[in-house]
Amino acid sequence: MALSFSCLRCGRCCTNLIVKIQKDVHAGLALFPDEITYFPKELIFPYRGVGLSPESADFKVVMFRLDVDVCPYLKYENDRSECGIYESHPLACRCFPFYQMSILESRRLNYLMDVNCKAIQILRKENPKRSDMLEASVEEESGHILLQRIQSIMKGRIWIWLFDLKSKSWKSPYKSDE
Repeated sequence: MALSFSCLRCGRCCTNLIVKIQKDVHAGLALFPDEITYFPKELIFPYRGVGLSPESADFKVVMFRLDVDVCPYLKYENDRSECGIYESHPLACRCFPFYQMSILESRRLNYLMDVNCKAIQILRKENPKRSDMLEASVEEESGHILLQRIQSIMKGRIWIWLFDLKSKSWKSPYKSDE
């Protein structure tokens, strides 16, 4: 039997969005090209690009990042968080608190849980032996959509460039400048 959880609407998922994803790469909320219109242009930066180099003619930005630590659509009402664009919020938001998803041979979703989520913290405390088995129907459906979208964007290409929000420069995930 899987455990289920309910969002506590604490707003933690909409804060501390800029994180270090590699030794020299800082990134914010991941956005697909059709999702960048939800946010002001000055807050949008590249995230993943494919091609020989960022300067080559074949280079293409395939995903973007939001460069703010707190989502501009986060609102609090009566001590509960609200999303100002909930009806069309980005796919990464719909998947939260699950991330680093992959599909198992059984077609079930394999994922990690964000330990900053208050609901996940409570669930783990109450059920220390079973906290990895969560019933995640909405998030699981979003996870499958997320993986399908990434696969369709990539079309067999390898992700070879990541954009660092701190230095505002492209980095190869296969080598470090440090």
